Amino acid sequence: MGKVNTNNKKEASVDTEALTAQITQLEQEKKELTEQKVDLETQVSQLNQEKNDLLEQKEAVGLEKEALENQNKELLEENEGLKESLKVSEPVTQKSKPTKEEFLKNRPVIKIDGKEFGFKFDAPETLNIKGVARKTSELIKDKKVMSEFVYGKAFFVEPVN
Repeated sequence: MGKVNTNNKKEASVDTEALTAQITQLEQEKKELTEQKVDLETQVSQLNQEKNDLLEQKEAVGLEKEALENQNKELLEENEGLKESLKVSEPVTQKSKPTKEEFLKNRPVIKIDGKEFGFKFDAPETLNIKGVARKTSELIKDKKVMSEFVYGKAFFVEPVN
C-alpha cells in the first residue's frame, strides 16, 4: 500500500506542475488577449471619431450644396426674368444716317459776316469744347463758337453755297 501512495504523489506532483504550466500559459494568453482587446477598443474609438467627423462634414457639405442649389435656382429665375424683360421691352431702333445728299440739303447753317456756314457731312456728331462734349446740332446755334471755327479754319466746317 505504501507503494501506491508514492506513485499517487508523483502523479499528483506531475499533474500539479502541468496544471501550473497550463495556468501560466493561459494567464499569458489572457494578458495578450487583454492587450489586443485594448488595442481593438482604441481602434474602434478612433474609427467612431472619424465616422462622426465624416458625418459632420457630410452634413456641412449637404447644407452648402443646398445653399448653392438655392442660389442657382434664384439666379436661373432672375435670368429668366431678364430674358422675359428683354422680350417685352421695345426694340432699340437706331436712327439711320442720312445720305450725303440728304444731309447737305437739310443741314442747319449759320450766317457769319454775310456768308452761310455748316458742318461737313463727315464731321463728328459731338465735339469736345473746353472739356465739354457738345453736339454739332447745338454748336451750329452758337455764333461765338462757330465764328471761332470759321476764322480758325476748322476742317469740319465749310461754306454753304
